[in-house]
Amino acid sequence: MHEERPRIFIVDDDEAFSRSLARLIRSAGLDAEPLSARQFLERKTYTGTSCLLLDVRMPGLTGLDLQQELVSRDILTPIVFLTAHGDTRTGVEAMKNGAVDYLLKPVDEESLFDAIERALDQDVQIKKAALNSAAATGR
Repeated sequence: MHEERPRIFIVDDDEAFSRSLARLIRSAGLDAEPLSARQFLERKTYTGTSCLLLDVRMPGLTGLDLQQELVSRDILTPIVFLTAHGDTRTGVEAMKNGAVDYLLKPVDEESLFDAIERALDQDVQIKKAALNSAAATGR
């Protein structure tokens, strides 16, 4: 059986940053998919292990808005926020709403990959819990 590589979704309005981040992530053997906030909301649910690298400040739908929308839709993809405009209030709000981490740009590779690893581990646990819950309900 072919196991899919973990997929890292990148939602950032800076296309050059998204492309370079995707290259970095792919160089580590992971799949990376840059998307807009709307594209992420409209895509089909991804069943493999994944996480979302999400910019805070974007025109239209902000990172915090997207996080709230995902929560309201019960979409549990773990989120790592990346921002060039970090402030304590926003960081606290992001973490209270379930973010795995809140990192400032430019982010060093070690911090980024540590956060991605924690987010992917969290996603594995979320999916295991959902399977166990479904199995228990089926009994």
